[in-house]
Amino acid sequence: MVLILTTNLFKKRENSSFINPNIKYKYYEQHYKNIKIESGGYLIHEENINKGKRISKFSPNLYSNINLNIKPK
Repeated sequence: MVLILTTNLFKKRENSSFINPNIKYKYYEQHYKNIKIESGGYLIHEENINKGKRISKFSPNLYSNINLNIKPK
């Protein structure tokens, strides 16, 4: 299955683990026509192992088929 998104994803923040300095958490927000989608985006759990990076967890919460009629006031 292929998910085609008509939205943009922007990096929100990146945190290092307090317990293990070799782990980073990267958070991305989903936007549609420059409007942030509430709770849309994903989290990546990245580990540095032997001078290489590995994604050990990926938690998506992506929305598709967004139908908004956006008109400025």
